[in-house]
Amino acid sequence: MSHHSLGFNDDEFTEVIKSAPSTRPDRFTILEHLNLSENRIKEKIKEYNDAISSLKI
Repeated sequence: MSHHSLGFNDDEFTEVIKSAPSTRPDRFTILEHLNLSENRIKEKIKEYNDAISSLKI
């Protein structure tokens, strides 16, 4: 399952990831810990897409 199956394109999903920490301002999450730039988020999304597309499920 990917964000595409949820109806998000890569740019929309990047925005979701960027804004996610603000939805839980009273909690420190892995996203704050990683402190990914927008470009790095896009790289990680591409890596994930490539990995799941190679699965034979």
